[in-house]
Amino acid sequence: MRNLILKFSLLLFALAIHNGRNGNLIAQAVGTLSGYGKESIESLELRLSRLGARARALGVSSQAGLRIPAPEPLAETPSIPLTTGDGSGSSRIVAAEPKGKALGDYYVLPFFGLSLPSSVGYKARFGGNSKFGTETGYLFGLMGGRNFGRWFGEIHFEYGQSEFGSIEDSSLGGLSSVSGDSELINLGIRAGFLHHLSANSWFQFGLGVGFANREDSLVAMLPGGPHPLPSDSSLTYTYDALVDLGFSFSESLHARFGYRYLGAGENKYFGPLRHHLIELGLGADF
Repeated sequence: MRNLILKFSLLLFALAIHNGRNGNLIAQAVGTLSGYGKESIESLELRLSRLGARARALGVSSQAGLRIPAPEPLAETPSIPLTTGDGSGSSRIVAAEPKGKALGDYYVLPFFGLSLPSSVGYKARFGGNSKFGTETGYLFGLMGGRNFGRWFGEIHFEYGQSEFGSIEDSSLGGLSSVSGDSELINLGIRAGFLHHLSANSWFQFGLGVGFANREDSLVAMLPGGPHPLPSDSSLTYTYDALVDLGFSFSESLHARFGYRYLGAGENKYFGPLRHHLIELGLGADF
């Protein structure tokens, strides 16, 4: 029994010695790692101090960093709010398209024009043909229309007058001069196309037809004194062609400037009349 107790005691003593040695090994390992960490930190600090000294020698601040340019702001794209089926509002980015037309769908345009009329032929009752020149006249009126994309249609009402002032050819004996005038009240329609030169300007071309009341009066100066010739008034046809430029000043105001050729049919003894018109108009869009 004593031998058994002695052997057991020796075994415990050996185990204690063995555990003590392992503990020392662990402690030594921990100390070694701590020392290595301290040496690594000291080495890193030394290198950083050397780099700072070199930077200061080159005139560069150790605290200065590279400047990264700020990105340019992106152009804002207009956001158009859309309403979903359940009534909630949602916003979706939609690219804005350039304005395609400067006019509104409908427009009303008062206008005024200077007329350079052609000569007018005259057929006397008792025979003989004469030709009389005309002086610069005028014309004014009102037009209204609608645009259909690149096409347009309009209706116009106008009044014009020009005077007779010269004798170009006459079969009337003793005729020294003439006076009188030619009046035209015209109602017509016109259609054409327009081409946008920019967002606020466009080129326009159109053709039209209409009906007009034309009245001509003529007074002939004969050796015996003034001799009024028969005045004629009748309903006749008209036709025209225009070329003009349009300018938009706002969403509801625009102007037009251009040339128009206006022709009117015969009026009994008076032959056809042609007008070369320079027109200017200022109107409203809606």
